[in-house]
This record gives sequence, C-alpha cells and structure tokens, in this order.
Amino acid sequence: MEFLKYVYFLLKKTYLKHKKILIGKRTRFYRTKFEGPNNVGNYSSVSRSTVGMYSYIGSSCELTMTEIGRFCSIANNVKLIYGRHPTSGFISTHPSFFSLTSPVVSTFVNKQLYKENRRIGGQLSCKIEDDVWIGQFVIILEGIKIGRGSIIAAGSVVTKDVEPYSIIGGNPARKIKMRFSTQQIKNINNSRWWEKDPKWIKENITYLNNLAK
Repeated sequence: MEFLKYVYFLLKKTYLKHKKILIGKRTRFYRTKFEGPNNVGNYSSVSRSTVGMYSYIGSSCELTMTEIGRFCSIANNVKLIYGRHPTSGFISTHPSFFSLTSPVVSTFVNKQLYKENRRIGGQLSCKIEDDVWIGQFVIILEGIKIGRGSIIAAGSVVTKDVEPYSIIGGNPARKIKMRFSTQQIKNINNSRWWEKDPKWIKENITYLNNLAK
C-alpha cells in the first residue's frame, strides 16, 4: 500500500502515479495507507486509516481510524463522529464531570468514569467492509461496523452496526430492505470476487453480474 504519513495537499489535485491515487486539493492525511487505485475528493481529511483497492472518498469527508474495504463508494460530506457523552448517570454531560481529559483542561474527577470512545477490536473507530455504498451527508457514530455490500441512504445517521447486503436509511438509520435473496448472498459470498485480481474480474464480469440476478 502507498503510505502517507503526514501530507497536506494544498493548491491542486495530485496524482500519485505509482499507485494510481488521485487526491483532491486541500486534503489532509495522517498515517493513512492506500491500496490503489483510489480517489479522494477536495477538502477531505483521512487519518490513521486504510483504503482498499478501487475505493473512493468524496469531497469534504472526515474519517479517522477507519478501515475501508475494497470497491467502496463514499460520497461527499460523509462524517465519522468521534467520541461520546453520557445521557444519564451523571449530573452533567460536560466532560469535566466524568473525564480526565476535559476540552477546557480543568476536570473535577481523579479517574476516568465514562468510556468516551468506542473501539472495534480495540483500535478502529469504524470498519467499512468491501463493496459498501455510503450516500451524501451520512453521519456515522464511532464504533460502528458496516457490513459488506450494504447501502446507506443519503442523509442517514448510523447509530448501530449495519447488516451485510442491507439497505438502510433515516435518522436513526433503520433497515429498509435486503439487496439480494439468501441464496444470492450465499453465491456472492462464495465467489469472493472482491479478493480477485482486477484482470480476473474483467474477464468474469458477466458471470459476476449474473450472481445478482
């Protein structure tokens, strides 16, 4: 993977020819790996993340500690919301009442009383599996796993894990329907097409499309 430790592309789009990665203007990266080919739109920020083969990210997106699979389509203005506040059990939702790291520096506690960040496997803030389509202006809460082949409608707020091959939407997002039948999903999973070489996919595109019919 192409590894961008810390890069700020300021004035114009940049093409990293070696891995076929197109990066928009005023994008920011920190310790992010790209498998290539990939495309990231203008004004986006991607930190401590991995981006799989053929996946693209739109403009003005904010993704931190996110694992993005292969063949994912992420539209403009997709945001990962980082951190939580308690809604009960404390007199206030302000971090000074439950956290050792308050944004205003001063805190009233001498130990951490509330888990502010949800992690997947102890490290990831979000995991987006292969072939996921996320529409514009989607908000994803931290600690969410988005299953393979799923679709998230534009403007949705994702508050819980997303079932593979499901279509969800709304605020909070709920399942609308499944994309395929149980047998179709079994056939698609058995093909493992997202793991194949691009040349193999091109040669077998008719067969692959027939799996979804």
